[in-house]
Amino acid sequence: MKNVLVGLALLAAMATQAAAFDKAHLAKLRALKTCEKCDLSGANLKGELLTGMNLTGANLADANLKGATLRGTILRDATLTGANLEKAKLGGAVLTGANLKGAKLRWASLSVLKMRGDAADLSGAILTDADLRNAYLRKAVLIGADLTEADFRSASLVDANLTGAILKGTNLSKANLAGTNLTEAVFDGADLSEANLSGANFERADLSGANLEDAKLKGVVFCKTKLPWGEENAGCKNP
Repeated sequence: MKNVLVGLALLAAMATQAAAFDKAHLAKLRALKTCEKCDLSGANLKGELLTGMNLTGANLADANLKGATLRGTILRDATLTGANLEKAKLGGAVLTGANLKGAKLRWASLSVLKMRGDAADLSGAILTDADLRNAYLRKAVLIGADLTEADFRSASLVDANLTGAILKGTNLSKANLAGTNLTEAVFDGADLSEANLSGANFERADLSGANLEDAKLKGVVFCKTKLPWGEENAGCKNP
């Protein structure tokens, strides 16, 4: 029994050590505004001002970034798995290739900045199982992003670019996707019930397994689009 307790204590210590971030890396970030590939896993950065900082390739797994300001922050190829980004401001942030699997982004803002005119870039990002309920992603770039099983209920994706995005099992119920580019996106098992899809472009998209009950489809572009009832080509400019 004693050996078992000792073993458990060692495992707990190892887990704590593994989850602990490098305080020197945090000090470097605050002083120089840049810390590529630094370890900030599990760090408490709640409400921090991180505008424009360079965190390329950084490890922010399980970090607390609730309410943090990350406008224009470079998070290219960063690890944000399980991170708390609720109410975070991410307008203009660069998140290309970032891993946000299981991240919490409820009420987060990834929209265009009114003065600068840029939006968050999440091209190729992994957002599987992420919580983006009520998130603001107006004009956000999610080209080729993996949004499998992500929760976008009541989120705003107006004029966003989701070309080639993977939305398998994604919940987009009551989401606003007006004017969104969804060319070649895959919606296998996705829930688009009561979503606003007005003016959205679904050219060559696969919606054959999607739930479109009570969705607003005014002005949508269907061209070589796979739908639950078959292929639609009504929106093709050159049939």
